[in-house]
Amino acid sequence: MAHAKPTIQLILNLYKRGYFANFKSVIEIGSQDLNFQPRTNLFELIRGELSLDTNYLEHVFSEALRKSTPDDFSPDWLFKLLGFQEYYCVDADGRHDAFIWDLNVPIPVDQRGRYDLITNNGTSEHVFNISQIFKNIHDLAHAGSIMLHMLPFQGYIDHGFYNYQPSFFEDMAYENRYEIIEKFVIISKAEDAAESAQIIPYSKDTFVDIYKRDKDSDALLYYALRKQNNKDFRIPFQGIYDPLLLTNYRKSFSQKLSQKIAIFFFKGPNSFGRRIQKSVKEMLHLSE
Repeated sequence: MAHAKPTIQLILNLYKRGYFANFKSVIEIGSQDLNFQPRTNLFELIRGELSLDTNYLEHVFSEALRKSTPDDFSPDWLFKLLGFQEYYCVDADGRHDAFIWDLNVPIPVDQRGRYDLITNNGTSEHVFNISQIFKNIHDLAHAGSIMLHMLPFQGYIDHGFYNYQPSFFEDMAYENRYEIIEKFVIISKAEDAAESAQIIPYSKDTFVDIYKRDKDSDALLYYALRKQNNKDFRIPFQGIYDPLLLTNYRKSFSQKLSQKIAIFFFKGPNSFGRRIQKSVKEMLHLSE
């Protein structure tokens, strides 16, 4: 798992727009490395994006290189450069002093609500209990925290257990009242370590059009979400399957009275609600 050029560009962009103001703590889901070849490309990217004293930046970067190895280049110094005072990560391998947690099960209670920024950069697709890991990310955050997800979308055969769809994040955000700050698709070829990746604001039509031009590419889905309350995590219902005229059904997966009524009327292909749906569709078709 690694931060390559697209990830860092998106993080620096959020920083420049003030989204990390007063943020002090970051935790990464996965022990990340900085994947830049040559590594001086990272220095040039930071220098071009941020208004920092060049001598100071050279000193920080040199110290980070000195502490690194050919296979180990932790991003802790980069986040501290952006004003974060505490850097943590979670991984079964224990690298970078990571917390060794099984993310298939709940996180320790004392870690809940502790972090301002949570990154999930190519990790959750490797965790089988998909609901629990996103609940864990939710629980690590507090109201006002930002959660960054950059995960496989198209391609990446057998990379992990899962690839993700936009509706996954849209419905999770809707159900938990997350603010969607931004969403992008990153299209690249594995062999170039994302150096020439395209970062495209996501819309279904735009993505399909671009992706079809180069079917040998892989695509990542990026969502930046801001948690707006401290309520418990809620499992979403896929919004595109909302029953006709019963939009409240989508608002919670728990069995509220309105949902029980919806299930009663729409259960089965010959139910009263399904017959109404069919009649409405037929009327709409005849009116065309």
